[in-house]
Amino acid sequence: MADICLLISRYRSGDKDSFLEIATQYTPMIESAARRLSLEPEDILSDALMALYRAVMTFDTEQTKVTFGLYAQICVTNALHDYLRHQSASSRISDGTDIDDIASDADIAEELVRREESELLYKSAKRILSDYEYKVMIMWLGGASATDISCELSVSTKSVENAKARIFKKLRALGLNEH
Repeated sequence: MADICLLISRYRSGDKDSFLEIATQYTPMIESAARRLSLEPEDILSDALMALYRAVMTFDTEQTKVTFGLYAQICVTNALHDYLRHQSASSRISDGTDIDDIASDADIAEELVRREESELLYKSAKRILSDYEYKVMIMWLGGASATDISCELSVSTKSVENAKARIFKKLRALGLNEH
């Protein structure tokens, strides 16, 4: 396996084939991340590859504290969470909104902290919530109402409200209620 930092440097220097090598090496990670979120890898491939591209372009190859693999995984996972939020709230976002333009205007440090907190929330929630509760949480955080969620999941609104109460209780027990 070629040294990833060398591949990144070669790509940034104009060797377009280097990104293909990087993408090939990280495709199993992308597929695994998609499956963990109950997504089909082929449905999210373009979003995931764009996240991988951004990781390649922004990764600091000189630092030694974070490996590119971890950095890429965080970038891809965040992109997949964005994809899920977009899917559940697509009717609430106008077609002309460019999420990347909005995000680039934010303060970098605040954005990183927000993403780390979000990642902690999603990882903790995935670990302690049932699949049903996790789906409810994702849709609810995406802006869907209890009625919307109940229609999407073919359950009663009361079931969704009960799931939300359980979610709050479980997250509060972990100390994540401020999110």
